[in-house]
Amino acid sequence: MPKANDLIGPYQLIRKLGAGGFGEVWLAREFSGSTPREVAVKTPLESEVDLDALLQEATLWARATGHPNVLEFLDARVFDGQVVLVSEYAPDGSLTNWLRRHGERAPSVEAAVEMALGILAGLEHLHARSIIHRDVKPDNVLLMGDTPRLADFGISRVLKSTSKSAVSAGTPVYMAPEAFNRRRNQQTDLWSVGVILYQMLSGRLPFEGDDLAELYGAILNEAPGPLPALVPEWLRQVVAIALAKEPERRYRTAAEMSAALAAPATGIEEKAAQPEKAAQPLRRTAPIDEPPPKREPTLVGPQPADRNPIIVEAPRPISVAPAPRSHRLSKWLMGLSAGVLVIALTIYLATNSAPPPGGAVGSVASVGKSFIEDLSGVKLEMVGVPGGEFMMGSPESEERRSHEEGPQHRVTVQAFSIGKYEITQAQWKAVMDGNNPSNFPGDDRPVESISWADAKEFCEKLTQMTGKRYGLPSEAEWEYACRARTTGAYAGDLDKMAWYDVNSGAKTQLVGQKLANDFGLYDMHGNVREWCEDVWRSSYDGERGNQPTDGSAWLSGEDLRLRIMRGGSWKDQSSGVRSATRDTASPGGRIIYVGLRVVVSARAQ
Repeated sequence: MPKANDLIGPYQLIRKLGAGGFGEVWLAREFSGSTPREVAVKTPLESEVDLDALLQEATLWARATGHPNVLEFLDARVFDGQVVLVSEYAPDGSLTNWLRRHGERAPSVEAAVEMALGILAGLEHLHARSIIHRDVKPDNVLLMGDTPRLADFGISRVLKSTSKSAVSAGTPVYMAPEAFNRRRNQQTDLWSVGVILYQMLSGRLPFEGDDLAELYGAILNEAPGPLPALVPEWLRQVVAIALAKEPERRYRTAAEMSAALAAPATGIEEKAAQPEKAAQPLRRTAPIDEPPPKREPTLVGPQPADRNPIIVEAPRPISVAPAPRSHRLSKWLMGLSAGVLVIALTIYLATNSAPPPGGAVGSVASVGKSFIEDLSGVKLEMVGVPGGEFMMGSPESEERRSHEEGPQHRVTVQAFSIGKYEITQAQWKAVMDGNNPSNFPGDDRPVESISWADAKEFCEKLTQMTGKRYGLPSEAEWEYACRARTTGAYAGDLDKMAWYDVNSGAKTQLVGQKLANDFGLYDMHGNVREWCEDVWRSSYDGERGNQPTDGSAWLSGEDLRLRIMRGGSWKDQSSGVRSATRDTASPGGRIIYVGLRVVVSARAQ
């Protein structure tokens, strides 16, 4: 078995975080990127894992990343016979640890409800991608701060069935009656959430038994014990519905259960819960054994600080007696000379001053123009995109669209220059001193397995190398460039323009092999997702601040730890590579289907 300081591929093991029948989990340091980072490495026992199933499942797990309530899955590979599953490291422990810190139950009714809402938001994200978790339990709910993140979804599918019983696909005390017969669907996941909610409210499990047969009998036939007297009636009803023996009496979807939890707490008209939102930090208010105070609205997403507008008052006019004619003429000539001097100085500074790194504000000579950079013998082609207006987001009638793509709104974009292709591995190596983090090597393939922070570092070094200020596109610039004056789900014939799950062969492809859009840009649909400048927000509705309508980046959001990705990738279904599709991930996450495209833009950041 592995031990501390072992090096498995690019991962150096630091200390063991836990162990079980599946294998061990280690805190490790990854050295594959430009800067080391801490990750969680699971080292499953070879005797317990179907290796072929695991590697096939890795693509499914990767598809589930990009949500605030789902732990980011980073990698699944084999190094010298050792299987490793790599995810982001959650330093704040699991829901099990959280319950222990609070005496085995939530510190308040509100805290229990908010934790359940976060778990349900993560499940809704998984279910929308046809992924059933199969083993929702406190050990598999990890905390990043106070935000719950689902982990280890689908692990049961890679266990060797020959060595496991029917209950290997889950943990019995959290399993629905039909799950014991290997029937799994969205409702079996929701049953597990009902068990967790009951546990958080009461400090005990709803069903118990001395052995598996007795436990199964209790789950199948017995009613849960009563909840504490001060749990409100509406919440008791939510738990009762979630734990109904007959599936037809339970909640059908995570959105439906979220609505039942949120509506009574907020006092608003019952409605379906909005997907793709992170649970806000838990408010530790009244304990469950005391009367809860008057409930404030329970929101699924954390709230940014209010932004007060800056009001600049116009200067008051000052009455001045007119100067004599000769004086006025002298002052006019002096003013003209000063104006010429200012213009000359401005031109000099614009053409001779070195730009500060880090922004995406380009020189006047470059913005909106097509040009070619020479990166030590490697070409970087930039395409000028004219300014204009467009409707950002997708209409409600668009097939398989998501809530986060709306509402549609009009945005005005200034002219800018954008990469003709996704940044290739050859270009990355030319700028980043030969470093190449990519999982699918090839100079003309897009670089991938890079974080948002890596992409920003690339832009800064490219700026220093060329003297032009490069950056990541704003989300609005990206969608405007992708649509290229089109209004449908795609900018043209999808199969002729995109590498996605049906034609990619489960890997990246050489850039520029498919058709370009009407702006002359390649691979805007598929191949690799592309980082944008913006912070994640789960919709454009402006509930937490005004959506920019000038093409600028949205730099305050629901979770400052998440950044936007656009365009979909080689592993995504057709719905995931639409012009309006939005994805998100931690800025430190290095994912095998995420790369970048650069811009030179006049917008201020």
